Amino acid sequence: MRKKSILLLIIIALFNINCERSERNPSVKTELIDGIQHVYNTLEPFKGEISLEVDEVLRIDPFELDQEDPPLFQMAVKDDTRNLYLADSRNVKVYKLNSRGKLVTQFLRKGQGPGEFPRFGDLQVNHNFIWIIGNWPMKIAKLTLDGQYINEWLFRTFRNFYLRTQVISEDRFLTVSYREGAENQDRIRVSTLINSSEEFLTQYYEDKNAGIFRIRTEQQEGPAIASTSPLVAADIHHVYDHNSGIIYVCNNREYKIQSKNTDGTTRIVIHKDHKKIILDEDKKENILQLIAPRIPMEAKQQAKEQLPDTLNAIFGIAVLSRRTPGCKKDHRPVIS
Repeated sequence: MRKKSILLLIIIALFNINCERSERNPSVKTELIDGIQHVYNTLEPFKGEISLEVDEVLRIDPFELDQEDPPLFQMAVKDDTRNLYLADSRNVKVYKLNSRGKLVTQFLRKGQGPGEFPRFGDLQVNHNFIWIIGNWPMKIAKLTLDGQYINEWLFRTFRNFYLRTQVISEDRFLTVSYREGAENQDRIRVSTLINSSEEFLTQYYEDKNAGIFRIRTEQQEGPAIASTSPLVAADIHHVYDHNSGIIYVCNNREYKIQSKNTDGTTRIVIHKDHKKIILDEDKKENILQLIAPRIPMEAKQQAKEQLPDTLNAIFGIAVLSRRTPGCKKDHRPVIS
């Protein structure tokens, strides 16, 4: 098996929650605030260039699957028996391969009918089913592991650009949405549990500053320079751990994670010491070039003044789990 050495630029904050953390790790401090445990990790986060040894376990050549119209794979998941599901975002198909990489079947197609999608949002495997999530408008379909259509849920007024919808259970979905603020206030972005009727069942987090970042020019907002880049737009990130039933949620400006029960109650708040990313004039110039390459020169200086001087830029959150000897399963939220 061939090994490759690669360099990755990684900025990660790793929060350890394991047995006997206070006794064995003096860098982890805990404090009880209003009956909720707060965990403070003072270790330096992993960052910079890290050398990794990567083992190639499987190689899939798209031309071997379809020579005339090779798929564009952008999502991959596995089931409990190590079957691999690859999502072809160009042709809206899913290819199922066994653990040796042999094609078992392919399913899904582009369209607007039952079990059809004009484009992909996400591909998930849980509860021994395939879940397909599309956006604009959002639709979620449930299929067997062989791709047989079972049911779907339509969200006719819901617009989810952010693709952070996760299936919790039948007709229960964790997503990021909006709720209307008080009078004369903008909409507030929230992490919430919804059903197919688009009812908010439980709310886990809210942030009035989250969402699309727009630079104001006088009294107008410029849609051409709107950005959902986590470098600029404060946004909400969340993840559901199916093993423990815990929801982890945060925004992309603070290294602080709330650990929630599905009923919305807070279990733990996890903090991490960090240094904010300082933006000088050149970095602000680069950001504006990235998100607003056509901004008029006369508006660029005003736009720079509206950019914050510091950014944290959390790109996403995931849960890693492992089994520690003598302990229950240990779940670790990871920010990158």
